[in-house]
Amino acid sequence: MWHLESIKINNLFSHKDTQYDFMKNQCVMIFGNNLSDDGSDSNGSGKSVILEAITLAFTGEVSREVDRSEFINDESDEAFVELNLSNKKGSVNSLSILRTVHRTKAEKIILMENGKRNEEMTSVREANGRIYELIGLTKFDLLNFFLIGQEKRFSFLTCGDTEKKDIISRFSDTDFINQKI
Repeated sequence: MWHLESIKINNLFSHKDTQYDFMKNQCVMIFGNNLSDDGSDSNGSGKSVILEAITLAFTGEVSREVDRSEFINDESDEAFVELNLSNKKGSVNSLSILRTVHRTKAEKIILMENGKRNEEMTSVREANGRIYELIGLTKFDLLNFFLIGQEKRFSFLTCGDTEKKDIISRFSDTDFINQKI
């Protein structure tokens, strides 16, 4: 099972330079402090941008319906995200996704598997496919069941039991659940 280890965010929405190390097996509450508008408490402070950065790393998109020029910080021409993951099973135990999105140039992506750059990926599309292959989820699964932000399209909680079991078994390697039932 894959675990998020850390994320670096540069010039994505309000985040100019952010790094966050995830805690394993712990619930984390993210509280923001809006430095530009004292009366808004934590609204607009960039809490959901962390989820957007994870979404961008995995898919090359943000979940908000905005074009590229709107999610790149106004003071830059590009946004960069580095997401680091670990996994104890399989032949790939560490994965780093380094994705750069430009206002006018093509997107760039680098995949580091077990600390070595994957040179076989010749396009962003191939790299995206490799990400989904390694983590064992589809883009639909990621966007609708795991990276559920303010603009969620579907909820895991509304799925039927069979669909929930299928989704859980795909990301947790627990195919035995249906066999036992």
